Amino acid sequence: MKITCCIRISLIGILCLCCIGIDQTVKAAVKEVDRRNASEKNSYFVVFCSRGRSPTGHAFVTQGIDDSSAQQCKANAFGFYPLNGKGVLGPVPGRIAEEALSTPTTDRLIVRVNKAQYDNVAKIRKRWETQQYRVIERDCVAFISEVAKDLGLKLPDRDAALLPQEFVRKMLEING
Repeated sequence: MKITCCIRISLIGILCLCCIGIDQTVKAAVKEVDRRNASEKNSYFVVFCSRGRSPTGHAFVTQGIDDSSAQQCKANAFGFYPLNGKGVLGPVPGRIAEEALSTPTTDRLIVRVNKAQYDNVAKIRKRWETQQYRVIERDCVAFISEVAKDLGLKLPDRDAALLPQEFVRKMLEING
């Protein structure tokens, strides 16, 4: 699902609420880092998001392009899930699923990237479309970890941050 909207990344790194909602019941943590190595006409970004409205929470990635010539922004969000919604006992088929951009998030690490880095995220997404899902080993956190590692971000120790929301929050703390 690609959504055309008016996302603009401000200097303080907050995405416009019309596309990525903020969970008002939890103090959201937001941070922006710049991994670009060259100037380009369009702005590209990857956002590591978490939400905690379930016992385990969830982590996912949002990608966006701020197209300067069209004066619009396109974004899509996706995460890794067990295919049939159950993945507690052993490996099960997994899938990449579209995320609703209006679903409230609790934490966001916004990473400004170049087009090549942005395109690599699509390659990672494609590789994960047929992966087996296994809690802790091949789950939503493992998926965002692979994307983050590809962008050169620091990753927290998974043993110290088992839940998705904890993991994304620690990513915010150690990247800057």
